[in-house]
Amino acid sequence: MSIRAWNPHEVACLVANDGKRLIGCDQLGVAQWQGGSCKILAVSGVVTVERNSPLVRAMQSLLASVCTWGETLTYQGARDESLPPRSWKRSIGIWP
Repeated sequence: MSIRAWNPHEVACLVANDGKRLIGCDQLGVAQWQGGSCKILAVSGVVTVERNSPLVRAMQSLLASVCTWGETLTYQGARDESLPPRSWKRSIGIWP
């Protein structure tokens, strides 16, 4: 039996897609903190992360701030019912 070195992107995809069932969420993102910046590696249900999209850039900025801060961030907000379904999440959890 050979042992293969795992690519961080492959591991992130597995964690994102299988992890959302384990923690009971609608969508799960996995990022890598390295050299003072954060990079989104995978998002559950997404084949390719669009690095230049406004949402991904905002997520990376928020993640970098939380990782620099070094504390867990949780947000439990109220959903705005005037928005289309699934437009905005009601909660966010970030664990550095």
